Amino acid sequence: MFDSLDNIYQTDPEKSTEGIPIEVGTNKNGEVIVMWVAEANHATNELFAKLVRKHDRAMEVSRRNPERRKKLWIRIVAEAILKRWEGVIDAEGKPVPATLDNKISALTRYDELMADILGTANDRNNYLPDDATNVEEDTAKN
Repeated sequence: MFDSLDNIYQTDPEKSTEGIPIEVGTNKNGEVIVMWVAEANHATNELFAKLVRKHDRAMEVSRRNPERRKKLWIRIVAEAILKRWEGVIDAEGKPVPATLDNKISALTRYDELMADILGTANDRNNYLPDDATNVEEDTAKN
């Protein structure tokens, strides 16, 4: 029915749910630190939609408590958006696994990381199908 809109607003389901790699820097061993970021879209990322619904009441109640609200968002991002990472190491140079607790800790400690993750997750252009470059160019023209 809306073929022209389907072409403009299509996304790659695998990229949307499994994530895309973004480089955030290098570690002290010279290795690139890569975060795999899923799309923050209720329609394409079912886990994200589920977690937002699950925490909806708590988010509403915490409107006047920015710290509590931030903690809820960090948990949602850690569970549904930040899928995995590579190159994150500890003080001894050992890899830090991308467990839920470690992701929450990193997102809590580094506001810039949270901003980078959310910026990527909210940019629909990051999740276009690989063959959709012409759609992206057409959209930019309009």
